[in-house]
Amino acid sequence: MRLLMVVLAFLGLAGVVSPSLISPSAAQAPATDLAGIISRGELRVALPAFDSVPFFYVREGALEGSDIDMARDIASKIGVKAVFTRAGGSFDDVVDRIATGGADVAICKLSRTLARARVVIFTRPYMALKHGLALNRVKFAQLARGEDPAAILRKYTGSLGVIQGSSFAQFARTNFPTADTREFDSWENVLASLRAGKLIAAYRDEFEIKKILIDDAAASLTLRTVTLLDLEDTLGMAVPAGSIQLAAFLDMYIANEVKSTSADAVIARYDQLVKQSPAMKQATTQTMAP
Repeated sequence: MRLLMVVLAFLGLAGVVSPSLISPSAAQAPATDLAGIISRGELRVALPAFDSVPFFYVREGALEGSDIDMARDIASKIGVKAVFTRAGGSFDDVVDRIATGGADVAICKLSRTLARARVVIFTRPYMALKHGLALNRVKFAQLARGEDPAAILRKYTGSLGVIQGSSFAQFARTNFPTADTREFDSWENVLASLRAGKLIAAYRDEFEIKKILIDDAAASLTLRTVTLLDLEDTLGMAVPAGSIQLAAFLDMYIANEVKSTSADAVIARYDQLVKQSPAMKQATTQTMAP
């Protein structure tokens, strides 16, 4: 482009550049950016294949949840309809779908990580959750031997269960570098090992940790939950690397339209849904963490 301007200046035509002289590929926005979405008439929203109540889930054949409502509202404000697509069994599968242009945006309780930000653009956070731990009471007491629990966690060397390939597998390496981190293929298997005493601690966001006691009140007899107030898991929307205008639009939407929501509010919503329909507990089964 710079060479083109030099040639035009030499000809005395620099002030009258014709659009026809510009490459069509440079003049057109990607199909996944805002202009392409408006032209297509639909916003393609990627979700994992599993449900995560109350963020996104199927009830009586209909897709519902706070993230679903937000996606539909965003589509409405763009002036198009929202079309939802399930993208594999993990959140990394969703990121891959976005990175390859198979969908326009991911809105699905997706944790923002540096590794994922290498291939997609993340918006500003629309929710922040603290990190949390579930501890096996007996095994942790044996490790602590009467020492202050906070001091033990600051230099934690015990076993720590996370979901394989998840954001918390990455967080564990950073925040608990001396822990014996063990990766499992599902959160259910992490908790099963924790309850059986094969793990001392399980690591995930505070919502998922607190939810353990809602799903199983008796778990408080054997497990203890801890919220790590100095560590945050920020949730954002992800768009393809070329969707600059869409990313800016979504950032403005989050700033102007999204109200701050606490983990306690999300827990209350989950508790309400579970009381209305106990089967919702089963709907939260996932193979991967955010």
